[in-house]
Amino acid sequence: MLGYRDFSKKDLKQLPEWLAQAHEDGQPRIKYELRELEAYRPYRERLIVQWKSTRGWHQRKDLEIYELLPASVVELFPGYQEVLLSFDALKKIFADDRAHRDWKAALRANAGIYRIVDLSTGEIYIGSAYGRDGIWGRWQNYAKTGHGGNKLLRGRDPNNFQWSIVRTVSTTMSPHDVIRIEGHEKDKHGSRAIGLNGN
Repeated sequence: MLGYRDFSKKDLKQLPEWLAQAHEDGQPRIKYELRELEAYRPYRERLIVQWKSTRGWHQRKDLEIYELLPASVVELFPGYQEVLLSFDALKKIFADDRAHRDWKAALRANAGIYRIVDLSTGEIYIGSAYGRDGIWGRWQNYAKTGHGGNKLLRGRDPNNFQWSIVRTVSTTMSPHDVIRIEGHEKDKHGSRAIGLNGN
């Protein structure tokens, strides 16, 4: 911290609208001048601490280190609808599942329908994952082979592929029901007519 001073009206105008509204109560506030320390930059998005209070954004006491994630972490699991992975990122997640245990827990917890886009052509493949290991179990095959055994994906460069999740369902749903939903998503995406689904 470089220093601090009283919060001014000029500071208020520089805030995004949603944050400025929270400051319209007239209460005095402090503006902190901060600078990132170069020595700590390698710990970005890796250091997990025990936050003492949920009411404030800063703490006056040293925080207990809960965990330091390995440098091999691609990114923390962003939520099912935010998943967007290149082949390289997919391989890294499965190469070190301990470092990516949040991914493993989330993807094993749900079955679902996923999409692979060949970015070189724009063609789409819609697939389904079901059973005990859910999406994690199915995507593990893609991380190993790039094509996961799918005929129309074989022979293509998986470095052009991008994985995302269309929707999640329970791992207890029957394969028959998951495949039925998959078929509906294939129709919606047109992946049989102009995409990479052969059935």
